[in-house]
Amino acid sequence: MTDLDFIIITATEHEQHTILEHIHHKKREEAGTKRWIYGDFAGYSLLFIATGIGCVNTAHALTLALERHQPGAVVQIGIGGAYVSSGLEVGDIALADEEYYGDMGVVTADGWKGMEYIGIPVLENRHDESAPIFNRLSLDLGFVSRAQKTLQKSDWDGPRPNIMSGHFITVQQCSGVQGIGDALADRFNGICENMEGAAAAHICTLKDIPLLELRCISNLVIDRDLSKWNIPLAISRTQSALLSIFTHWDD
Repeated sequence: MTDLDFIIITATEHEQHTILEHIHHKKREEAGTKRWIYGDFAGYSLLFIATGIGCVNTAHALTLALERHQPGAVVQIGIGGAYVSSGLEVGDIALADEEYYGDMGVVTADGWKGMEYIGIPVLENRHDESAPIFNRLSLDLGFVSRAQKTLQKSDWDGPRPNIMSGHFITVQQCSGVQGIGDALADRFNGICENMEGAAAAHICTLKDIPLLELRCISNLVIDRDLSKWNIPLAISRTQSALLSIFTHWDD
């Protein structure tokens, strides 16, 4: 039995500012150190939370919310960096079909190894005890497909962005050197780098709640050059994408 249709989480308040202007019947509440905003849009009951940046903030805020509410799904939106090999460009939309803890493991003389090498699962798999979860967290592919089809039919300001689903890599040390990004992309067959997604996927897996993660590309993962970033575009477009998904979710 759900008491909310969706919980929407972002790392920062900037990543939800525009969409909140479209929400009806807003109600604010303080939970811990976080501001929660309830409201309605397109017939859906929603809760917005700006979690703070990084995995710990995300896990903490989402756990608090899921201890109190039972939503139909969690939606995480924000900006992200695209690996060069993905073919994504600044302003494109990426949807996660899997999330990976990209830097949880050990560096050995033979190179980086994940949690399977250590032999300690990150999570037990409640649906298959013989397949414990190490670095890879699966997302709801039905949600991903539905969102992607909706966005491909949506209207956009300016040229239509490329909309791609694939593997997301969560790190706590962003890749400001292309060689490091290329290695991560190759290791996990990744398309997008972020700092929060695996934590959201982790908590949603524990609670057995679907997660949809959507990010607009603010930059390519190359040698760090802020002149080639477009954060305002990415922040605006990720919110437009979510509004479109909710508007046409039941079409």
